[in-house]
Amino acid sequence: ATPPCKDEKELFVFLLRKSGVAKLKKCSFLANKSASVISGTCKKKVDYFIKNDVTHAPAQQVCYALCNSCSACYQNNKSKFFKAVRNGNTVTETCANLAKLEANVIKKYCSRDTSGGGYPSAKVVCPVACSAISGKCGKV
Repeated sequence: ATPPCKDEKELFVFLLRKSGVAKLKKCSFLANKSASVISGTCKKKVDYFIKNDVTHAPAQQVCYALCNSCSACYQNNKSKFFKAVRNGNTVTETCANLAKLEANVIKKYCSRDTSGGGYPSAKVVCPVACSAISGKCGKV
């Protein structure tokens, strides 16, 4: 489903500190920043954060119009998807790294619906990389 091409009212993860504390902001905050700050936030800040059972997504998943991320085939190669839980920790992988894997491994991750630690599955976050399997977004 194509997301609505408007900015949502939810908070997005503006900054995730190593201490595990997130700075959450509204799209209106980002809209008042320079084009380079908007672009950098949309392209480079890709973390998810759970607070009080609410998952907060990165700007590209909340501020669709600002980040120009409206297409159902929008993929940020820096975006992270849920890979596994190891020793109680959420393990993620980027779309760029997924696209480099063997076809059978891509199929394994792209056929899963599992999410964790706030991070969605590969088929949600990496539609272009998963096109190798789904064909949904054309050739990779």
